[in-house]
Amino acid sequence: TSPPVLQSGDPLNVSIAARQCIYRFESIFQSRDSDPSPIWYINKPDLLERQQQQRRFVRVAAPLPARVRLPNSRGGLRNPQETVTIDISGGGLCFVAKEPVPLKSRIGLSVANLPGIGELNTTADVVRCMPVSVLAGRIYHIGVSIEKSITLGLQDKLIRSIFALQRKYIANGMALQTGNI
Repeated sequence: TSPPVLQSGDPLNVSIAARQCIYRFESIFQSRDSDPSPIWYINKPDLLERQQQQRRFVRVAAPLPARVRLPNSRGGLRNPQETVTIDISGGGLCFVAKEPVPLKSRIGLSVANLPGIGELNTTADVVRCMPVSVLAGRIYHIGVSIEKSITLGLQDKLIRSIFALQRKYIANGMALQTGNI
């Protein structure tokens, strides 16, 4: 995979990680340097949103295939449905859902293609449900914590797996979004 090809005037949604927060804003791409570590030139944003983070682990943008079992109305879990992760850390992850999921819900979770692990199968607690407008309507970014559901040994493997993913993405020139989780 190669970095996106942008033209001058293309809109951008930007996230910049800083210590204990993420800055998010919309901008317009202007140009880029051609050296091996390209610098992108963008318009100064009109509005900058600062989101406070209370994270213990590094978060890496990782579009991985996943299956989730969301809560049903009778206190159980529905059949698995396919989705994709947005990011992952040693303590949790964020995935895409077509519908909101109640906070504090317990879900079933399976994430494929993790280096050194293969498939991670666990339960997770919903800690965030954020609506996101897209061209096709509305989706939800569901943030979950897995810290209570996995052993310290598995968590250590997961952290090593995330660093392996990060190295792979850097080697392939993919853009990364990181922060303290």
